[in-house]
Amino acid sequence: MNKNVALYPDTKYYLLPTSWLSKWRNYINASWKNAPFAEVDTIDTVIDKLLCKEHCRLLERPSELVWKRDLIFQKSAAADQLTFVTEDDWKLLCEDWGGTLSKCIAAR
Repeated sequence: MNKNVALYPDTKYYLLPTSWLSKWRNYINASWKNAPFAEVDTIDTVIDKLLCKEHCRLLERPSELVWKRDLIFQKSAAADQLTFVTEDDWKLLCEDWGGTLSKCIAAR
């Protein structure tokens, strides 16, 4: 789940909050003996926070994309509120972090 991975046409991606991914990385990389860590919300909880309850649309703008050397990249995940993850990563995260596969924000 690298932030600088090239995005390919006709491939399905999912959007997750950059802050959640950062918190998740800190959690899984924490040294259990020394480092305090914050609990990570379930994916379903996070997705609920991203969508307007009335309109079922995103509350945040999706990340900008840039074309570099014949490849597409997310402009800057650090500055953006949302980060693209691959379909395989989405499935694994849902399995381990309380996500429903069909409850998602998908992009092609």
